Amino acid sequence: MNHSLENDELRIVVNELGAELQSITSVGSGEEYLWQGDPDVWSGRSPLLFPIVGSLKDSLLKHNADTYPLPRHGLARTAKFEKVKSDNHQIEFELRSNADTLAVFPWQFSLSVCYTLQNNRVAIEYRVQSHDDKLMRFAIGAHPAFRLPLGQTSIDGFAIAFNADTQLTRYPLEKSGLLSSSGQNYPLNDQQIGLTNTLFNDDALVFKNITSSCLSLVHNDKDRLRVHTGGAPDLGIWAKPGAAFVCIEPWFGYSDDTDASGQWADKPALLSLNKDELFTYQWSIEIVAQ
Repeated sequence: MNHSLENDELRIVVNELGAELQSITSVGSGEEYLWQGDPDVWSGRSPLLFPIVGSLKDSLLKHNADTYPLPRHGLARTAKFEKVKSDNHQIEFELRSNADTLAVFPWQFSLSVCYTLQNNRVAIEYRVQSHDDKLMRFAIGAHPAFRLPLGQTSIDGFAIAFNADTQLTRYPLEKSGLLSSSGQNYPLNDQQIGLTNTLFNDDALVFKNITSSCLSLVHNDKDRLRVHTGGAPDLGIWAKPGAAFVCIEPWFGYSDDTDASGQWADKPALLSLNKDELFTYQWSIEIVAQ
């Protein structure tokens, strides 16, 4: 089921399945800013990645002597959330662990996603709480896909601008979906990555330990929108070659690398919570008037 929220500048639509953002439109112009999930190209729009970002080795979560089949990007994007609160500027959804989640992630938890409209921004807050006696480790991230302006069918000529990094370290993705264990220097050109239709032929650009707190999608030297990362340390940038969208993805965590042991206890960059502890993270999408 879809739910909508609107202020004087923006209207958003969110689906209970995955608590996934479905639409961001300008009230004034009616322009859509979010990719609309064409299943012949890529059916996603803005999935929530939890409790992993990317892929695990052999697609298995190995905890002690047990194994759990956890698919790429985790369980939240295909889980049905419950709407728990809404008013004229905010809407909140919650997922609580259940038999389906425990079959792939053996910890008790609650995961809340709250959308708030703030003038020309959509603020998205994730709250994760452990309800398990065992230490719970997890990753979490966003995967919004931004639609190109009407009439633009190629990402050639667009760019991603960083507000801080002068040089990044990229970790290439192998065909297995796992990361290379060694990073490569990735210098920016005037603080930007120029986008081309061939840039993502080898899958997403993955960066660890970024220092930028804001990334802009730029076209004709003008910002179309800005993603405020909220301090997330890791980043993915991706577009399906030939498609009219680009993803700017703030993450806490990333895929296993090719040398990974596969044991959950050994996986780097995971967050951790003891019972009843709460992790809160907020990022936002700012729509720039054209």
